[in-house]
Amino acid sequence: MKTFANLLLFPIFIFQSAIAAQTYIPNSSKVVVAKWEVTEPVYISPEHIAELIREAKYPGNSANFAIAKNLLQQQKTDRTNVNTEQSLIENTEYIYQKAVVAQYFHQFEDSNKLLNIVIQQRPEHTNAILLKSNMHLLLGEFEQALQACTRLLGLAEQAIVAACGNYAKAQKGNVKQNLDSLMGFLRSQETTSSDVSIWLAEIQASLAKDIGAFDLASTILKPFLHGKVPVSFWVLWADIQIALNAPENVLTALGTVVRQNKNKDDALLLRLAIAEKQMQLSHKVWLPQATARIDLRERRQDTEHAFDIALYYLYIKEDAETAHKWAKVNWQQAKLREDAELLRLTENELNNSKQQTKLIGQLLTYKVNAK
Repeated sequence: MKTFANLLLFPIFIFQSAIAAQTYIPNSSKVVVAKWEVTEPVYISPEHIAELIREAKYPGNSANFAIAKNLLQQQKTDRTNVNTEQSLIENTEYIYQKAVVAQYFHQFEDSNKLLNIVIQQRPEHTNAILLKSNMHLLLGEFEQALQACTRLLGLAEQAIVAACGNYAKAQKGNVKQNLDSLMGFLRSQETTSSDVSIWLAEIQASLAKDIGAFDLASTILKPFLHGKVPVSFWVLWADIQIALNAPENVLTALGTVVRQNKNKDDALLLRLAIAEKQMQLSHKVWLPQATARIDLRERRQDTEHAFDIALYYLYIKEDAETAHKWAKVNWQQAKLREDAELLRLTENELNNSKQQTKLIGQLLTYKVNAK
């Protein structure tokens, strides 16, 4: 499932043992890792939470989403308390931020409902409209996604409107036509920020990847490779490099990025492990870490990681049955083209393995009868 990055309050002190310096991740979401006295909720401005969420999209910062979620739970968003224009704007921003966090935790229906409230209160909220389009895509509601894109006319840059619309239409088919249309339009457009440029590059490269134009996809992403880019960028770039049979690029560039962060993102660990396997390295650095993370996700039944769990079993363990099981879990949550493709791939592998088992059985029966 492809989700693009959305358009610090205080220092986080981490005490680490010199003997056991591994990141602690509870085996259960119910494990209590800390206790403190309950105090009155502390007011945190929406600008501070926005900064937390903005940084959360970069490698090693995913914990920011959990921090933001906790802070947002302490902020009042009851509409009865809204009595000034400033209060309305602040209240709406909190609700929008809750929608962003809900999306991260794959609570797509909840996110969509929150976005409806935001847009009702502030019809000109560009980010909410864009995120709503993405929510409709993930839910398989492609026409509604396209309608959300059209609401951006006059509110957002023409490049953003075009990317939103072409990406939504591509989910229904004619990917090459929509990619060509988008690339042709963007040649005459200038964007206002690097974040928008990176987002547009991801959209184009993703569509190019979908039609097997991996060289084009790689070329589109290349100018941004040495800058500050989100996890979604690295995942897409790594998948393209692996498809181009260039796993050494993944291990060199992405490996450097991941090593720099104490907290390592699941999706990035998995791509590094796949690259190691593709290179057939005898000494594997990333595979044990990816395996440990996937084992944890399975024990906790973290269904928001279903896509990556399915990929792990498909490409690392070559266990088609388990891969297909998790691909079906993922399909229950997300309905993008790549979710459908993952389901198709795992189903094909499962059918092939069953056919192979049947042929082996027939061969063994033949040998027994021949005696």
